[in-house]
Amino acid sequence: MLRRLVRPLYPPGTSLDSKLLFNIRLKIKRMLAKGDIDLASHTVMFFLLIAWESPSTPKVGQSTPSQCLMVRKKVCLPCEGFTIRETIDGYVWLIESVVAMAPGRKLCDIKFIIGDGIFAAETILTKLGIEDTCHVILDHHHLLSLDIGSWPKAFGLNLFSHLKEDLTSMVKSTSLTAYEQALESARATLRNHPDQKHAKYLERHIHSKRHLYANHIIQKFAGHLNFQGNAPSERNHCISVRHVQSPPVNISAMSFTASSSEDLEAGTTWFSPEEQDLELFCRSVPKVELHVHLDGCFDPQDLWAYLQLNPHLLQCFPVEKKLPWERKDAPAARIQDSVAKCSTALDYRRLCTCRRRYRRLRHGQEPRRSMQRVKGSLEDMLLCFEFFTPLVYDNFALLEHLACDFVRRQYEQNVIYSEVRYSPQLLASDPRLAHSAITKGLRRGCQEFPNIIVNQLLCGINFCPQWAADVVNMAIEFRDDFPCAVVGIDVAAGEDHFHPESPFHKDHFAMCQKAAQHGIPITLHAGEVPESMDNVPKAILKYGAKRIGHGYAAVRDLETMELIKAKQIHFEACPSSSVETGGWIKTDWNDHPANVLRSNAIKVSLSSDDPAVFNTSLTWQWRIALKKMGWNKDDVLQVLQDSIDASFAPESQKEKVRHRLQQEYNSRNERSGRLMEVNFPDFRDRVHYDS
Repeated sequence: MLRRLVRPLYPPGTSLDSKLLFNIRLKIKRMLAKGDIDLASHTVMFFLLIAWESPSTPKVGQSTPSQCLMVRKKVCLPCEGFTIRETIDGYVWLIESVVAMAPGRKLCDIKFIIGDGIFAAETILTKLGIEDTCHVILDHHHLLSLDIGSWPKAFGLNLFSHLKEDLTSMVKSTSLTAYEQALESARATLRNHPDQKHAKYLERHIHSKRHLYANHIIQKFAGHLNFQGNAPSERNHCISVRHVQSPPVNISAMSFTASSSEDLEAGTTWFSPEEQDLELFCRSVPKVELHVHLDGCFDPQDLWAYLQLNPHLLQCFPVEKKLPWERKDAPAARIQDSVAKCSTALDYRRLCTCRRRYRRLRHGQEPRRSMQRVKGSLEDMLLCFEFFTPLVYDNFALLEHLACDFVRRQYEQNVIYSEVRYSPQLLASDPRLAHSAITKGLRRGCQEFPNIIVNQLLCGINFCPQWAADVVNMAIEFRDDFPCAVVGIDVAAGEDHFHPESPFHKDHFAMCQKAAQHGIPITLHAGEVPESMDNVPKAILKYGAKRIGHGYAAVRDLETMELIKAKQIHFEACPSSSVETGGWIKTDWNDHPANVLRSNAIKVSLSSDDPAVFNTSLTWQWRIALKKMGWNKDDVLQVLQDSIDASFAPESQKEKVRHRLQQEYNSRNERSGRLMEVNFPDFRDRVHYDS
């Protein structure tokens, strides 16, 4: 692999002998072996990674003494005696090599600070398959300098001379007031300019990205590194290090580009500086998640990397596939061709992600109706799974790894109890082997990340009734197999089985009857889409469901609401999912079905559903609840209590979780409602922004 990575960096005909490769590998390992470097932290900052010796003679050079510049849980890693051509491919190669040799680290765990390479930064990140350009840190010198600055080039030297004072004030302002005064002055200068592209540039490329350069934001997250670079009076380069003390999604004054259902309007913020304790609360509060699909958590970045290491696995994808939810006369989906046309991790992520902006799959030679809808649908979401489930099918080592990674992400979000669901029949020809691999991965994760409890739910699949009997038999077989036992069943991927005339009905109904006879708890997807309102009472009265997954359609019928209340049915709400699948037509978040249910004394929980497919996280769902749906901290704590009460966990596990939640509630009261900063794992939300 190393030889393949190195080849593009050398002139044609260069002999890459084993000694040269050994020396390269040794140098990288020495970098990783330095005593002060802790790659178990989630951030490594690569600074001065590559030294350029000559344009045509890349080589391993002589070591240059250097020190690691440390800041809390961050490492600034100068390149120790490593000389190759200073090219974009060189940067990409070295970064990939270092990450590949760092046990337990992944590319998506790393933030990048690129100083003098700022103009190539987005190209570098694209080649690495990283789409979150909020991690490209801009330094002052490369913005304002007349010789190399990006802003003088954008405005032209003549216009920039009139703007320089205001732009410099925006960069160096130490308060929001000073920043806004400078911004308004710059806007006034451009208001009467004949070419309005400059005014647009100010808004789109400067003001909207102020979190990348403005001191009044950066200095809120102050750290200390020695000032470096060729303009220390500008405090350039390393000043940008300061604001990665907290992940960009948590910076109070940061604005986002609207890119998914849970984003705010472009240019608005999540939490104001006065509300920053809500962000700490979102991240630190112990959480419970009842509705999350394991296969919907598989990170496309990981799967893409795995496919690149094993390119022969492209053949595991079907050339064409008739999708069971499509019309009989609909053309088959061209699965293998769509995957083969992905050239970067970003391409593959778009293929595997159900987001409105990704719905026109660029790779389909014959785009189908379901690929082109503007409005989201359940079928759009199900289509995404076709582009990655073949890769994990019968791959038990990979399934174990992905299951363990699921626990890691739950730990990072402080999710202390999870019920993760999946269909073992969808993941392997022998479902028991799939269950065994997943259970092994979950248990390993729970050992590595203590105080996390995970149980399993097995799913029948709506359009595969032949699997139903095996699902309930496995649930009975593994119900007491703790830790990570099977504690319930579900039917996912559609609701046709609720109709007695459907060919899917008989087997799934029998599955639920048998589960009830053996005391296996039942939760069912019902009322997920607008036309499925009648399925909620069927799930409760006929199938014996104690919880309802989604159920948004139920709020349109008062009689159904009364039934839910009388039977004390718990609802598993997934805010982002409800928008992307069309389950709730978004108007005002205050009118979300979860709020309607709660206002009628019906208990709900919040979950992420398929966080990788919806490009979101459980933490993000709580942000939506607090910022958009009008919830407060007491609402959150009450919903979490209701969630563990409605879980299918044994009482001993419930008591452990209740104790943790009670500790949080007591601690909050002792602080008179103010959440103090606590230690919790570094976590980067799975929410990406790309243009």
